[in-house]
Amino acid sequence: MNQNLSQLSSYRQNFPALANKNYFNYGGQGPMPEISLQAIYNSYQKVQNLGPFSEKVGKWVMNEAALTRRAIATELGVYSDTITLTEDVTVGCNIPLWGLDWQPGDHLLLSDCEHPGVIATIDEIQKRFKIEVSTCPIMATLNEGNPVEVIEQNLRPNTKLLVISHLLWNTG
Repeated sequence: MNQNLSQLSSYRQNFPALANKNYFNYGGQGPMPEISLQAIYNSYQKVQNLGPFSEKVGKWVMNEAALTRRAIATELGVYSDTITLTEDVTVGCNIPLWGLDWQPGDHLLLSDCEHPGVIATIDEIQKRFKIEVSTCPIMATLNEGNPVEVIEQNLRPNTKLLVISHLLWNTG
């Protein structure tokens, strides 16, 4: 067995759900490694020991968030103040969607594989700001075809934003 397969096999042992099957899903609903489950349990235990909503737990949470942002920034080669932690992907998408200076007639192009939470936000932005929204048929290109060409064909001169996930929620 080559080294990569050995590393993969070793890594998979941390996921009980993968013991005798493959599990294809996006991160939000996939199985977690034991170390993550233990970290979650330990954090809840820490909060209980310090006292929920106490000043001590608030400081601990802020420090943990800073350490997490620093670790992510180091991995990505960016400054930690450029990393924002959100409660989920939908919230993370809502921040830039609502932060853009939308003008009537602006165009937003999204793929046909976006999460309903993002689609609902885009629907509301369309209503409020009178923007144009169209959907790009990416699903048909997943096993055959060229998604870049499909995107290029659907861009317009007034396209202000393309919304496309790097990991599709509906296909994994």
